[in-house]
Amino acid sequence: MDGTAAVARRIGLLPKRSRQVAIDSTGYDAGHVSTYFARRTGVERRHFSKLTVVCDTRCHFYLGEVADRGPCSDDLEFREAMLDAFRRHPFEEALADAGYDAEGHHVLVRESLRARSIIPATRGRPSKRLPTGRYRRRMAQRFPKKRYGQRWQIESCFSQDKRRFGSSIEGRTTASRCRALRLRVIVHNIGILHVPPGSQTAGHAA
Repeated sequence: MDGTAAVARRIGLLPKRSRQVAIDSTGYDAGHVSTYFARRTGVERRHFSKLTVVCDTRCHFYLGEVADRGPCSDDLEFREAMLDAFRRHPFEEALADAGYDAEGHHVLVRESLRARSIIPATRGRPSKRLPTGRYRRRMAQRFPKKRYGQRWQIESCFSQDKRRFGSSIEGRTTASRCRALRLRVIVHNIGILHVPPGSQTAGHAA
């Protein structure tokens, strides 16, 4: 990961500091038996392989990752993935969906990393009262919809990956499946690095 990021900076794909990144997670089936087939055959799988990544929204380059076993709360991977990404390549703004809505996440990004955070303040039961946290309250009062609209770029990354390599992960143990997920992240970045010069934009990173 460090090596691919260094090459991306050297060729100008990544600036010295990314303007905007997004974080999200997705699940992968274990092996080639789909979750749907498992339900049909009565063999319900309670666990799956989960990948959380942070990507540059302009070029779809992965900056940070956490491989885990799901289901589990997205909150568990937020801090590790953000710190991993920022250590590897600093950024100015981070986007996350409502699954990451927590005052502590804003504090991490804004006060520890000195970047902006945009997360919809919609977690919990609907209420007319404003959130009590300083940053969540700010999100509820003045949410930057236009900038947040770029969050879909990370979903495009997941879609590209699963179209190329499938939605399942090989491996008999959780550790081996996590290694396979990390390898996918590296292969994803190498694929972007091999896009011809002048075509490295979000629309051409596929």
